[in-house]
Amino acid sequence: MPHGKAHNLAQGILRALHPTETRFYDLFAEAGANMKRGAELLADLMRNYQNVPEKVAAIEAAEHEGDRITQAILRELSSSFVTPFDREDISQLAQCLDNVLDFCEAVSARLLWFEIAKPTDSAVRLADILVQCASEIDLVVSDLRNLHKGQEEHWRKVNSLENQADDIERAGLAGELQRAKQLIPTADWRDYALAMVEANQWGAIYERLERATDYCEDAANVLEAMATKYA
Repeated sequence: MPHGKAHNLAQGILRALHPTETRFYDLFAEAGANMKRGAELLADLMRNYQNVPEKVAAIEAAEHEGDRITQAILRELSSSFVTPFDREDISQLAQCLDNVLDFCEAVSARLLWFEIAKPTDSAVRLADILVQCASEIDLVVSDLRNLHKGQEEHWRKVNSLENQADDIERAGLAGELQRAKQLIPTADWRDYALAMVEANQWGAIYERLERATDYCEDAANVLEAMATKYA
C-alpha cells in the first residue's frame, strides 16, 4: 500500500478511536482572521496616513495576538495524540501565518523609525496586494474542516499576486534609485546623500512588504499539499 494511503488509513483508525481535536480548526480560523486584519490595518495605514503612532500600535497588537494564537496551536500540537493533519503541516502553516504578521509589524515600525512623511504609490500597491493574498488564505483556513483539492483557484490567485508583488518591489526600488541618480549633475551632495538614504529606506520597506506576500504563498503551498494529501 502506498505510504500516503497507509498514513490516511492509520489516521482514520485513530480518529475512530479518539475524536479528532477540533480545537485546531478554531485556532486556525482565529489565526487566519487575525492575519487578514493585520494586513488590512497596514493597508489602511498606507492609504490613510494619519494618526500613524496609533495605527502602528494597532498593527503591533495584531502581531502580538498572532504570537499568542501560534503558541496555542503549538501547545495543542504537543499535547494532542490525534491531529486532523500531519504535525509538520500544522506547524508550518501556523508559522507562515505568524510570519505574515511579523512582516506587517516590521513595515509599520519602519514607517515610524524612518519618519516617513508619506507612503509611495509602490508601498500602497504592495500593501493592497498583501490584503488580497491574506484574504485568499483566510478563506481557506477559516474552514479547514472542508479542505479539498478543488480549491486550486486560491493557490493560483496567491501565486499570481506574489508575482505582481515581486515586480512592484523591483520597479519601486529602481525608481527610488533613479530619482537619486538624477540629482547628481545639479544637486548639492547633501541632497544626493539624502535621496540615497531615502532609497535605502524604501528598499527596506518594499522588501518586507514583498516578504509578507512570500509567506502568504508559502501558506498557500502548505494548504495545497494538505488538500492533496487528505483528499
